[in-house]
Amino acid sequence: MILVVDNISSKLEDLRAMLTKLRVRYQVIRYDSILALDDFDGVILSGRGVSLPDSNKFNARIIRYAQEKDLPLLGICYGGEVIATAFGGSLTKLSKRIDGYLEVKIGRKNSLTLHRDSFTVYCKRRFQIGTLPKELVPLSSSTISPNEIVKHRKSNIYGLQFHPESSHDDGQFILQNFISLTT
Repeated sequence: MILVVDNISSKLEDLRAMLTKLRVRYQVIRYDSILALDDFDGVILSGRGVSLPDSNKFNARIIRYAQEKDLPLLGICYGGEVIATAFGGSLTKLSKRIDGYLEVKIGRKNSLTLHRDSFTVYCKRRFQIGTLPKELVPLSSSTISPNEIVKHRKSNIYGLQFHPESSHDDGQFILQNFISLTT
């Protein structure tokens, strides 16, 4: 069972549809309603549609728990950003909002992208991961960011700067590979 942490994402229905298509058992819980994570095999942190005052704090607790329990975790857009900041990284505001498809080039082979060299993904954001903390390594880049996919050095904690749930077959491939880490 996968826990989907809803950070009030406008893409939540896309994520539900993609997980249903992949035949994944999941439960959606709002970011500030999480009581226990023991019954889940993995966690997905959604993006967010609006700035929420306490969301960083709640998500950081989930990230720490996933690291301590070696629980696979995938952060989508805001979820990826909060992973970076939870470990001490920083965000950079983009000069303009990005809204559309872009090509992501894979720099390091990894469990999410396997043998692929690039992906076309949907991106909607105003910030990007700027400085990576030492615990995270970059796995892919684009013309927008050198940190489109990041991973914790020792744990199966991945952060994406894009929305795989809105990225058609390429996004489905990435989500399926994450799900395979939880079984």
